[in-house]
Amino acid sequence: MTGTTAPNAVVHVVVDGVENYQQADGAGNFTIQAWGLDLGQHLITLQASEGNSKDSQQKQYITTVSPGVVTTTVSGIELPIDTPTLPANLQRFDLNHDGQFGFQDILLFLEDYHGSNMEFDFNHDGRVDLSDFSIMISYYLSTAR
Repeated sequence: MTGTTAPNAVVHVVVDGVENYQQADGAGNFTIQAWGLDLGQHLITLQASEGNSKDSQQKQYITTVSPGVVTTTVSGIELPIDTPTLPANLQRFDLNHDGQFGFQDILLFLEDYHGSNMEFDFNHDGRVDLSDFSIMISYYLSTAR
């Protein structure tokens, strides 16, 4: 199986419930081989991951191993990983750096409330406090759907 995904992403492949993985190269190319398959049909599931909950869609293939067949090749597999893009005015609130501004970021802020992480000091007054939380919540409420 050969294909492309994001550079250096990990490609997970499951053949008949047995999982394996391969890291794509710096250009996003990957090659995965499955050996020792019995005669008959086999379900192959592929998915690429970059971490931070950024995964490609799963792709599934069914391949049949027949008597006398030495090699079956699946090529041209594309596993794109879409990275959400936040508007510039919201990027500072993406505290877990997953490309989104949501409830998880608010929870992360609350875990460090009155803490020392100056990334959370949105009004730049040298403190992480209620003023910063108010700024964050007002942006969150203005973008909530």
